[in-house]
This record gives sequence, structure tokens and C-alpha cells, in this order.
Amino acid sequence: MRKNNELDVLVPVSIDIDWPTKESVISDILEQYERYGFKRFMLACPGAGWRAVGYPPHEFFIDRARMFKEIKEALQPYGIECGWWITATIKSGRSEDFSGVVRLDGTHHPFANCPLDPNFKKRISSEVAAFSKIAKPAFIFTEDDYSIHAAGPKYGCMCDNHIKAFSKKVGREYTREELVSIFGSETEE
Repeated sequence: MRKNNELDVLVPVSIDIDWPTKESVISDILEQYERYGFKRFMLACPGAGWRAVGYPPHEFFIDRARMFKEIKEALQPYGIECGWWITATIKSGRSEDFSGVVRLDGTHHPFANCPLDPNFKKRISSEVAAFSKIAKPAFIFTEDDYSIHAAGPKYGCMCDNHIKAFSKKVGREYTREELVSIFGSETEE
């Protein structure tokens, strides 16, 4: 049990980038444990490489969950704890199944998915649940750029879902073009 004044170090280790094997990950973690005494690790996936090829398939999450479980179980006798760092969330690679983040000019971000898209929400929730059911991570750390602004748009996503949500919140319907004009004028409105 950690004391309140102890530093709680979570060491990130990829289980996706550069095609690591279960054995290489276990070896790397044990080296850090033996050399430095680290006992808490965040096994990270899916990696940023998916951005270029598209949203990871369901099979990827299942494969990595099984790998995670085997690594976790191999490290348990050492008192080492493994959590999951979900390193690709909104910027996880585009899919035809989801609407992407829409920029002010109406173009889609090349690899960011809109978090208000119902299909994206359902899919990412399903993947996290499936991974967690198999791997049973000690904790889950969500990528810190789970944000529209991390995907680049200056004033947020301009997709239909966001325009509708914004219009409902302010009690007036807007189009993307109207909002772009208002944001560009920097008036009180």
C-alpha cells in the first residue's frame, strides 16, 4: 500500500508500436522493476500509427487484450501492477462508419473522429468494454488529448451533431457558415 506522500509513478510501455512481443514487453518491464523498483506500468495501445491506416479493427483490441492479460499474469508474482493506457481516442484513425471532426471550412480532419457521433461512441465504448473484460487492467488511463481542440479545429467541430447540440444549447438554429462568420468577426455575439 502506498503512503500519501509517496510518488506514484506509472511507467508507459507500448504493446503496439514497433510490433513488440509478449516476451520483449515482459523483459523490458522486469528490467525497469529490477533496476529502478518501478511496480506500476501503463501498457499502451492502440498507438498513433493507426491514424494513417484507419480506426483499429475489433480483432486488434481482442488480440492486444489477450497479450495484455498474459503480460499482466506473468508479472503478478513480482507484485507488478498493469493498467491500460488508451493512447488513441478521438485521433484514432478515420472510419467510414463515423463522422470525422469537421473544420471551419467544412473539410474533415484526416484522422480524428467526432466524439458526438453515435456510431463512434458506441464503437469505442464497445472496444474498451471488450478489452477490459479480457485483460482486466488494474486501472484505465485515457489519452489526455480526448478533446476536440487536440484535433486542431480553432472553434471546435462543425459537424452536424455539434451544430445541432450548439443550436439546442443556445436556443437558436445556426449553420456552420453562420458560426464561422460570427467567430471570425470576434464580436460580442
